[in-house]
Amino acid sequence: MKLGSLKSSLLAGFTAISFFSISTYLNPIVKADTLTGEITSFLGTCLDAAAETIDAERGTLQLYSCNGSANQKWHFHGGKLIMNTPKGPKCLDAAAETIDAERGTLQLYRCNGSANQQWRFSRGKLIMNTPKGPKCLDAADETVDAERGTLQLYHCNGSDNQQWKFR
Repeated sequence: MKLGSLKSSLLAGFTAISFFSISTYLNPIVKADTLTGEITSFLGTCLDAAAETIDAERGTLQLYSCNGSANQKWHFHGGKLIMNTPKGPKCLDAAAETIDAERGTLQLYRCNGSANQQWRFSRGKLIMNTPKGPKCLDAADETVDAERGTLQLYHCNGSDNQQWKFR
């Protein structure tokens, strides 16, 4: 291959990579199959499994100061939010008895592939399709500033309480 031809090929490759990187960065919809890390709220607090209930059948979820613990490490894979616990993997789950309620209860529950555990991450929101339409992971207004803030499944409304980031 001639030097001029090689230079043109490399330049075209860098342009394609640069374009891909820029368009991926500017695209507000995350289309990743797998994300791993802490999930943070708009206040910088983390989606946390309460240490005292992590081994329970239905673990309590809360907003809590980020501290790098295993209780705050999540894996988004195959539409599920998974946490590895001492008793095996558990998923972010909407309690079946409240999924159609105005404010659905969220819990850490054994992964079972049900629709109650299927999420999509789009435009900074974690969204679940329910029989009554899409609902979002939401930090309850009345506890958003508390040390152990309450999480709920709530109608998607674009508020800051429904904005999440993986880090």
